[in-house]
Amino acid sequence: MKKRNLIMVGILSFLLAITALFFVVGAADINDYPDEVLGLKDGNVRVIYSATSSEKLHTKELNGVFSYTKQYPKATEIYGYKDGTLYYWTNNEKNVLYIPGIAGKDLKLRVEVDMTIAAIYAPGVNLTIDTGDRTLTLTRNSRYKHKEAVGASIDLSRPNTVSAESGNLVIRGEGKIAIDTTGTGADGAEYGLYAGNVQILEWASLDARMGNRKKEVSFVILTSELTIDTLGAISINVRNTKNIAYVWNVKMRDEQRFHLINARYLEFEFQNHNLWGDFGTDENKSAKTIWTELTVYDKLPNSLPKEWNVDYYSSSKSRDETPYKLKFSRLGSLKSSDYMTVKVNGATIDSNGMTALYAGKSYDIDIEQELPEWFLKLEKEGRLVQSKTVEVYEGEKMIWNSDFNSGKLEIAETGTYTLLFEWRYRNPGSLVVWRSGANFKEVTALVLEEGKQISGPVRYDKGAVSLGSYLKASLPNMSDLDGVEIIWRCVDKDSKNDVLIKGETGLSIKLDKPEYVGKYVYMIARGKPEGKYYGVVFGKEILVEKAYNPSEPPRIDVVATKSKNFYDGFKILNFDRAKFDYFVSKTEYKNLSQIDWSQKLTSSTGSGYYTGDRIYFYYRYAETDTKRAGFIIKSQMLLIDDIVRLGSITIQGTDNGTIFIKPGETRTFLVKLNPSTANDCNTFTVKSPSSYDEQFFEIVSPSKPVSDLKGFAMITIKGKKVGYGSFAMYYAGPSGPMQNTYGGARVVVYTPDDMGSSRPQLSYTPSYEDVTLDVGDTFDLPKDLPDLVPFDAKGYSLKWGVGKKAKDKLGYTTYIYDYENEYVKIENGKLTAKQKTKDGEPVQIVLCVLKSGEKPYAGYNTSFFLTVNEKPVIKATGVSLSENVLALHVGNVAKLNAAIMPADAAGTYTIKFTSNNPDVVKVDENTGLITAVGIGNAIIYAKANDDPSLIESCSVSVGEHSFGEWTPSKASESNHQRYCLCGKTETEEHAFGIWINDDAAGKHCHECTVCGHNAYGEHNEGPWITDTEAEVGVEGKKHTECSECGKIMRTETEPALVDYAINIVGGKAVDSAGNTVTRIVAGESVTVKADPAPTGKAFARWKAEGITLDDESAATVVFEMPAGDVKLEAEYKESVVPHKHEANTEKWLFDETYHWNACKDKTCSENLNKAEHTFVWKTDKPATETEDGIKHEECSVCGRRRSESTVIPSTGKTTAGKDDPKGTTAPVTPEKPTDKNKRILPAVITVAAIAGVGAGTYFIIKSKKKITGDGGSGNAGDAE
Repeated sequence: MKKRNLIMVGILSFLLAITALFFVVGAADINDYPDEVLGLKDGNVRVIYSATSSEKLHTKELNGVFSYTKQYPKATEIYGYKDGTLYYWTNNEKNVLYIPGIAGKDLKLRVEVDMTIAAIYAPGVNLTIDTGDRTLTLTRNSRYKHKEAVGASIDLSRPNTVSAESGNLVIRGEGKIAIDTTGTGADGAEYGLYAGNVQILEWASLDARMGNRKKEVSFVILTSELTIDTLGAISINVRNTKNIAYVWNVKMRDEQRFHLINARYLEFEFQNHNLWGDFGTDENKSAKTIWTELTVYDKLPNSLPKEWNVDYYSSSKSRDETPYKLKFSRLGSLKSSDYMTVKVNGATIDSNGMTALYAGKSYDIDIEQELPEWFLKLEKEGRLVQSKTVEVYEGEKMIWNSDFNSGKLEIAETGTYTLLFEWRYRNPGSLVVWRSGANFKEVTALVLEEGKQISGPVRYDKGAVSLGSYLKASLPNMSDLDGVEIIWRCVDKDSKNDVLIKGETGLSIKLDKPEYVGKYVYMIARGKPEGKYYGVVFGKEILVEKAYNPSEPPRIDVVATKSKNFYDGFKILNFDRAKFDYFVSKTEYKNLSQIDWSQKLTSSTGSGYYTGDRIYFYYRYAETDTKRAGFIIKSQMLLIDDIVRLGSITIQGTDNGTIFIKPGETRTFLVKLNPSTANDCNTFTVKSPSSYDEQFFEIVSPSKPVSDLKGFAMITIKGKKVGYGSFAMYYAGPSGPMQNTYGGARVVVYTPDDMGSSRPQLSYTPSYEDVTLDVGDTFDLPKDLPDLVPFDAKGYSLKWGVGKKAKDKLGYTTYIYDYENEYVKIENGKLTAKQKTKDGEPVQIVLCVLKSGEKPYAGYNTSFFLTVNEKPVIKATGVSLSENVLALHVGNVAKLNAAIMPADAAGTYTIKFTSNNPDVVKVDENTGLITAVGIGNAIIYAKANDDPSLIESCSVSVGEHSFGEWTPSKASESNHQRYCLCGKTETEEHAFGIWINDDAAGKHCHECTVCGHNAYGEHNEGPWITDTEAEVGVEGKKHTECSECGKIMRTETEPALVDYAINIVGGKAVDSAGNTVTRIVAGESVTVKADPAPTGKAFARWKAEGITLDDESAATVVFEMPAGDVKLEAEYKESVVPHKHEANTEKWLFDETYHWNACKDKTCSENLNKAEHTFVWKTDKPATETEDGIKHEECSVCGRRRSESTVIPSTGKTTAGKDDPKGTTAPVTPEKPTDKNKRILPAVITVAAIAGVGAGTYFIIKSKKKITGDGGSGNAGDAE
């Protein structure tokens, strides 16, 4: 039985040990949340309408209570509790969030909205406040309602305990805890945060403004251990006027209790320099000196990290009231914008001047900031991220922002822009950034056209040109001519004079000036300055010939002249030698080209011609300085006789001798006699040559032969059917009646859809100049073609063709017409020269009237000849530059584009750039990008193929910038900037004057003394300022004012003080100044001291009315005057032997700072042997090689303990301090008290279980030995 029991004990002990071990391992991750908070169980919500009215709800899902405010608009408070989180909302700023009954438990408090309350009092609670991204403002303490509270804005104290035994406080999230007790009078907090352990984590901020005339702060943070590991800010402002105050009670150099790990910045401001207790009150210490004391401890392992730097300090000693300011942060160790690198497409931009970008081109932009190790560590941990922004400004207008414009940077238009690069850091879970941690860099960008080289050749629509006509040019290899400058020039080959034709900037030119005749014109295309094209291309030279004169000269009026009564000559009555050429001959010329115009008439008369002679006159328009001789030659015959014989008859209204008429249509045509003075003719008949013709039309009139010219004026015909024929005015002659005519016409009878075997003809016969092209050139065929007549004929068009030699069946050379031959191709209205034509054998280009689908044929209507030459080899003549003169300022950039000249020169060319003065102007030898680096002059050379004949230069002068006036910055409200004409921008911070109130705006403003910019800000209301102290029966006056501009914000009266009677029997009452009082105001401190006891008597106690004393047996009492009369009467008792102090050394009394003995006489209130604690370390559990030990501090006199459960690293971790001769254990960061408490119970259980296992095992083994023996002579006593 005993054996079985022992075995069971062992098994149970083993199981208990395993369970305890599980708890030890998991204890750190288990939160000890209460089952119920403020009467709310998990999932409960309470809505409070008034002090006596509330409603409780239950919900399965609870993520907050603010949403209930719309459902319950009359609510004043709403509580909710779920999964260890308390949600709270109120619209009453005087409410105290009081959380009793869960001391030692963990609790989360979630802040949903910006909210103001009086205070938080949660005695003994381990409270975590999740600020979210909101601000929780606390304006009072909790003492006025909870007497056991210590008087803190966030009070986690347990009643009747020291601060180390209070609950722990964790503040986390991205929001802020704001404490402002500067205006709450006697209700102001004595402490800001009061907790056993305070941790400010993540991105949470603390902003404490404490202290006022009636309630001064002692400690902003009172805690046994303080950890600041946040990327938020800590800002402390203390306004004490009498008492010394402390930011916190832990020493900044005590690494075991103070852990300054991270913070955006720490900022302290004390309104009175001498009341800053943290660093003493030595008037000789400036803030800079104090900062030095914090950082010079290089030899101590617990000195502050070097990356903490001072941002500003201020500590004037002129008077006690001078504020004392100190701010330090880790941002101080972030490098400035000088260490910020900006890259465009991977290349670093130099921010000292300008940079060149190209319009319409996309760029990848990157910002790199040199960062310290602590920043990189936080970034790796995911606690912060870098934020990079690029903004592009055109003047004052932002046109691009990388935060809102996805993709690459692209600027469409050329010009000068400002690029603002900004580097910041932020919370990964928020878009909020802090400009206090930002670096900026501004770069002036000159946006240029990237530059395209002009591409030739230049082609013309004519190979030769006559005066008065248009010459059209084209650049067939360039579709976009925006940025191309067109120039026309005229050159005289004899004088070599080459002049610019002013005003001609288009692709076509009308050559209508006489000075062009006999000279050559050509076009030049080149890139415009600052345009997207560069380079030059030249067109070939085109001879300007005299203009053609296609006009038909008017008929001459010529008569025979007599001398001595017989005919012997002629006279041209309308002779005009200046306008016309006249040639006379007795011979009739069938081939007009045989006329020798050098023998033209110089006079209107001629002689040597007699009766019976026939004289033939030929005439044309005469050649002038600008026109050729007319190519239409008219002829006229004169018979020397008295009778003026009819030479011919012209039928007016025909189309080049053809009459078009429709079946059934009748048309009448007027006739004209030639000469008009004819008075004799042969009898003639108007008729068709055969009956074949008569089937298509008929002659209506004249129907009879004509012998008298006086009655002959018109001819009428009528169409019969589709076809064609002719008619004439026939008269009899030597060869028969049908061989001689005075004239006639061709007749085509048609309908619009049927021309029969005929074709439409040209409304006039144009003449086109011959063309000469080079191989590969193209020529635009003329588009101003004649109309077709009849106009209503359908299915016909004019088309160009080309003749091609061929052999007919008999072997004779003939021409076949098509759209292409071996020399030329006709396509899309253009001629393209394919190969050189044979010398003296140009190709004929013909214009034909064709039906759809037909090819050109020999019956063409007009033509011109094309000669094709070999393509000339164009040699390079030089280099062209986009600029030849530049004026820059230091830091400017510019781009030079260079091209071989002409652009279509044969060969391959590489152009290199050089500077003759790189100390003034640097140039990229490949790109031509120049940068002005110094004041002076330089010449930039562009040389092709290192050929000295192919070189061009640009003269560059560099001067100082000429900046305009300062104006407010377009990029930052903190800066102003000024511009140079070159586009360079200078930026500086505003130099603001003092703040001035602006009632109209409802804000205050201050003006920059440099640029005049007015910056407005919200008023910052300061604490109450007493104008007149309230006195008994007399109201006082007070006001608040803006701490920056002095504007009066609020004015109030302070109630008149009411004093109450204080009647002391057997003693005297005095106020805090030592004045005897019989009446005093409520709230003031009163000290009452009993009179000396009568002989034989001793003081016994005070008999009190109107107040309860803390210790009525004390002869001297101090209390706060209540709002009512007070009476104290001293009572005496029989005296004993005269009292002699004797310290009770068996019991030490103590507080946080001092210890003392009480007098053994309990009626004696003296503190004996009072002294400060002398703490020494005590080891509770020694450290081993594998396990940490535990130690605490203990006063060597009174036994007062602090720093409980401080870990001693295992001996394997122990390292001697480098500069510590004692080799003390290196300090480690203690665990949170909550974590320690959670491990105590499991640890105890584990120890007990292991002991139980050991004991059980021991007894089992002993029992076994007793039964079986172990080979020796043991006995029962041994077994015991």
